[in-house]
Amino acid sequence: MLESHGYHIAAYDVEGEEVIYPDADPENADWLKGMFWDLPPYKGEEFLATLEATGFSLAQFRELSVYKGAVARGLIVGDEWAGNPEGYE
Repeated sequence: MLESHGYHIAAYDVEGEEVIYPDADPENADWLKGMFWDLPPYKGEEFLATLEATGFSLAQFRELSVYKGAVARGLIVGDEWAGNPEGYE
């Protein structure tokens, strides 16, 4: 049996113990990505090439947890990269 708790999906094992699936909810599936920036600097040449290779637009990327986390951490300010010039924070 699955139950949504708003921030994760839980199931129960055969003994009735709750088993948590933190990535089962699409809204929270990338929660860890918001904590790290493992990409080249935002909007840099290498970043844009990576984005193009994945088929994402900038608008789509801005909806991801990795972007929102970078904004919250001050790595992206005013939609411009403000972090380490090398990226990968």
